[in-house]
Amino acid sequence: MPHVVIEGPATVDRFFQQFQPILDRSGPRILKAREAFINPGRRSVLVECTVVEEGRTLGFFAHLSQGEGAVTVRLLPATDPEKTEGVKRLLAVLARKVLEQDPSCRYGKTNLDPYLIP
Repeated sequence: MPHVVIEGPATVDRFFQQFQPILDRSGPRILKAREAFINPGRRSVLVECTVVEEGRTLGFFAHLSQGEGAVTVRLLPATDPEKTEGVKRLLAVLARKVLEQDPSCRYGKTNLDPYLIP
């Protein structure tokens, strides 16, 4: 399952508060992140995502979860889409938004290295 761990003082609460919809039409695909939803404990965020590529549309939720000193960005297993280039790229874009919260944040464990934005 594609995932990225962002280590440091970033929080899902701050991600939710700063969330702005994403629309990326660069290249042959369209990446969208439309809405974000936070749980009452403010430790888990779902982001409604859509990827359009190769003539098909994939809808899914990205799940951001708060851990001890880290935020994990992954696919919500209940919406398990095909792991296409666009799906991986959109997860990497969301991870970058978390990373940008603080200059001391860094990428931790991940299987999305080729997609991460430095």
